[in-house]
Amino acid sequence: MLTLENLRRPNFKPEDFVKSNTAQQKGIDNTPNQNHLMAGMVLADKMQELRDKINLPIIISSGFRSAELNKAIGGAPSSWHMQFLACDFNVKELDPYEAVLKIKESKVSLDKCFVERNCVHIQTCMDESKNRNFFGTATKVNGKWVVTNNI
Repeated sequence: MLTLENLRRPNFKPEDFVKSNTAQQKGIDNTPNQNHLMAGMVLADKMQELRDKINLPIIISSGFRSAELNKAIGGAPSSWHMQFLACDFNVKELDPYEAVLKIKESKVSLDKCFVERNCVHIQTCMDESKNRNFFGTATKVNGKWVVTNNI
């Protein structure tokens, strides 16, 4: 049986991937189930691989989101955060655009990596061979998120 402790990596604590001020303030349960934890282990490995390759501290702002939490923060209805396959973060010493370029240079396999709301968003597939290695920027246009390959 998997627990949050299975998410621990050399540079990340389990709570880095599940903490949420909004969930705490609104009393929302943001506990991942066993399937989420299996995906979360893939994401935690990917985040550690990124940290190792870029060799700069990473501060996670959003990892796993329960459906209720995702709705409360206005996340996309099909957000990969709800599958525990997405993470939002900042890289110390780099602005989000510089961080995306550095991540692209690292050649770490990802599905998508883009600047969104002044942070970096990554998502990864459970099966790494399905990652598309897309890099870009997300902006809100007429109330909807539009992702382009411009960095």
